[in-house]
Amino acid sequence: MPVLRVTQRTMALRKTSGGVFRKYIDLRQSIGLYLSALFQTAHVSGDPLVRGLFYEVPQDRTAGDIADEYMFGSDLPEGPVIRFGQCSRAVYLPGDEMTTWTDQHEGEKDLSGRNNC
Repeated sequence: MPVLRVTQRTMALRKTSGGVFRKYIDLRQSIGLYLSALFQTAHVSGDPLVRGLFYEVPQDRTAGDIADEYMFGSDLPEGPVIRFGQCSRAVYLPGDEMTTWTDQHEGEKDLSGRNNC
């Protein structure tokens, strides 16, 4: 079952809702192959799709203490904005000195193991 099925109605909404819907439907489509591989791996291995940081990097003590971030698969860290009126937040990017993360929206590279805004 697809996470987001693109239908004619979805496409009509895309045209009428402006740039916001387009931005996120395009983002979802850009990770389509990743999602397919993630679902297949979950089916075969039983690994969860959404994982606490402790699951993905059990050796990282800092990651083990973070309860409001998660990983979507092993490659997409998520730090949801959950407070009313908040529009951004700092996130912890796990990994060692050899790990770099790329911002999906901006394409900027960032180092792991520290809080980032």
